[in-house]
Amino acid sequence: MSTLLEDPTGVIVFGVLAEVVLGIVLFCTQRGVVLWMMLGVALLTAGGVWLEWYVETDVENVEAVVEDVAAAVKENDRQGVLQYFAPVSDAPATEGLRRRVDWAFDAVRFTDARITQLDIEVDGATAEAQLTGVVWFEAVRIDTPRNNYPLPCTVQFRRYGDDWRITDFAWREDPLGSE
Repeated sequence: MSTLLEDPTGVIVFGVLAEVVLGIVLFCTQRGVVLWMMLGVALLTAGGVWLEWYVETDVENVEAVVEDVAAAVKENDRQGVLQYFAPVSDAPATEGLRRRVDWAFDAVRFTDARITQLDIEVDGATAEAQLTGVVWFEAVRIDTPRNNYPLPCTVQFRRYGDDWRITDFAWREDPLGSE
């Protein structure tokens, strides 16, 4: 059910195929009742697409957090990034993450940030995102021959009420080679 609510492609494909089949039946039989069936399929397809648009799943909510963090990085909005971290009292790992964010925002001025791959698994009140992001920047306090880095990482999330917060982060490959 959650796949239906995250991607309407299956509903649309089914609706189009059913309409094609019913169109062929209408052409061959010339029976008006087939028009009512076609109308019913069209309404069911529209209802399925509306349901997907209306219902927000946990995967979509975690994805929104990832996209919001990327947007905050692009805007050089340190507080915009930190607002998505869980409290240190609940997730001690975020203390180190906060220091990394402070270091990064002091060391460079970001010019762009994009998520190129994203795979999210939700298990109750926790989630894990395997992602690759790319950041472009201008160096401010560091000496680097590059102006962009791919960031393959795993991010852990926990639900707090209706909100998802970052609780941990790990590089799959540290772009600076420091870990």
